[in-house]
Amino acid sequence: MTLTTVVAGTRPGRVGGSVADWFTARASEHDQETAAERVLGELARTAGVVRRLLNGTY
Repeated sequence: MTLTTVVAGTRPGRVGGSVADWFTARASEHDQETAAERVLGELARTAGVVRRLLNGTY
């Protein structure tokens, strides 16, 4: 199973990235878990590219 941690805010001074790093590290310590961290903006951009590719507009 893969557990994905999505970080919504990565601006300087925000703690979301630090909390996500900590959580991902703790989750990956379990043998049956694969942990990954993704930034919400990157996921949205990827989804947009995939949508354009599927629609033939890219």
